[in-house]
Amino acid sequence: MGWGPYIIESWTPGENILLHRNSYYHRAGESLPNFDQLEFRFLTSGDPNDAIAALLAGECDILDQTTELAEQIELLLSLDAYGLLNAKHSIGTTFEHVDFSIQHISYDDGYDGGAGADRLDFFSDVRMRQAITYCMDRQAAADTVYFGLSEVINTYIPSGHPLYNPAIPTYTYNPAAGIALLEDVGWLDPDGDPYTPRVATGVPGIPDGTPLEFNYQTTEAYFRQQMTQIMAESALACGIQMNLQYYPASEFFADGPDGILFGRHFDFGQFGWNDFIEPMCYVYLSSQVPGYDYETWIPILDPAAGPQPFPNGWGGYNMIGYFDPEFDTACENAMQSLSGEPGYVTYHQQAQQIIAENLPFVPVLMRTILSASGPTITGYDLDPTAQEMWNIEEFDR
Repeated sequence: MGWGPYIIESWTPGENILLHRNSYYHRAGESLPNFDQLEFRFLTSGDPNDAIAALLAGECDILDQTTELAEQIELLLSLDAYGLLNAKHSIGTTFEHVDFSIQHISYDDGYDGGAGADRLDFFSDVRMRQAITYCMDRQAAADTVYFGLSEVINTYIPSGHPLYNPAIPTYTYNPAAGIALLEDVGWLDPDGDPYTPRVATGVPGIPDGTPLEFNYQTTEAYFRQQMTQIMAESALACGIQMNLQYYPASEFFADGPDGILFGRHFDFGQFGWNDFIEPMCYVYLSSQVPGYDYETWIPILDPAAGPQPFPNGWGGYNMIGYFDPEFDTACENAMQSLSGEPGYVTYHQQAQQIIAENLPFVPVLMRTILSASGPTITGYDLDPTAQEMWNIEEFDR
């Protein structure tokens, strides 16, 4: 605001913001910025097709991420191939994942007046979580939604991150490996039809004859509907029935104790965490379980009852209910270390190793940043660690 390359000249709410060159800009000696004037124009229809049409008509030069181009990747790539625009894409900082509800809210002692669990314990066995991950075709989902422009990931950071642990186990789509693990647990296929749900036979805590069927929940976002349909369909080859349920984001992400995700009422929930600049292992700490006092192991049933010993109340991030002292130690040591200090890399990689072995969630992909510019615009490029105007002074034509 005080020393940037442009100065706000006028702002018409809902219409545009006009800016002009700042003659006192510290790079003015390099003849920057390149334009005398810029206009930020608001497109109020909310339809990304209107934004693309405006770009093609020369009514604007750049479409930023707020134009929501995620559903238009194929169109943008086609228009780029014909030289009508420049499609911009980059691996972003949001990783999409599906959480296992290992500690469902109904498992907490005293919840619902002691009525007991209202969902079977499908996910406490790590072999079960590994099997489900093997049986989900994440690559097919990524290729369908992002046309090969994304990366299927193995943990909570991408493989290009400087702290990534290349030695962690990976789980490519492998129904045979998934089936072997399921049968080892006790989920059998008595009718010989792999596309009907397997049934429990001697699975600890599961009544014999129970079908392998649970709810797969996420938001109504179109890209998530595409992804979940592909991954749920691929899991059928292993005899796993995932019942897809879609919710408005406001309902899915509602606060606990009543919210689906933050109230820990889900079975298998997909969403995204943003920002991997510093690996965010902290979201899986035992101390981050919403609605639980992990120190005294007593559920917090009434967050309005006054001060609680658990610091997050219903605001923790570990909706999985993942409790792992070894992981807690590795992650906490990592967070207390600075880059360049002894143990910084080791602790972060230890935390990834534990997560990859225990799989409290299915890592899916890094979401792709999408934007577009006119064919004559130069200097405009995407950086996953910054918003797209990071080098606005160098935009040119």
